[in-house]
Amino acid sequence: YAALPDTSNNWMTRWLTGKNAEPHLTVDDLEFAKELLRRKFLVLLTEEMTTSVQRLMHYMEWEVPEPYVSQAKDCLMEVVSKQGGRNQNSHQVIDKDSAEYEALAS
Repeated sequence: YAALPDTSNNWMTRWLTGKNAEPHLTVDDLEFAKELLRRKFLVLLTEEMTTSVQRLMHYMEWEVPEPYVSQAKDCLMEVVSKQGGRNQNSHQVIDKDSAEYEALAS
C-alpha cells in the first residue's frame, strides 16, 4: 500500500481537510485537522488506558453510583493491569531493515 504511486503523504490531514487532490498542504491545514480532531473525535490511546477509559466515561456521561466508586476503580485497574494497555491481537513483527518498513516510514 505505502509503495503505491497514488498513496499520498499526510493522508489523514488530507482526508480531514478534504484536500486529497491538493499538491501541497499548509501549516494552517495541519492546524485545522488537529482542531477538527479535538472538537469532533474522541481519541483514546491504548498506551494510556486508564486516562482513555476516564475520558470515555466523561464523554458518554457515565457515572458510577457512589456506593460502587471504589469497586469500579478497582475493576478498571484490574482490567488495565491485565491488558497492559496493549492491543492483544498478534501481529507479525516487521524488521526495521525491511523494504516494507522503509516504505511505511518514508
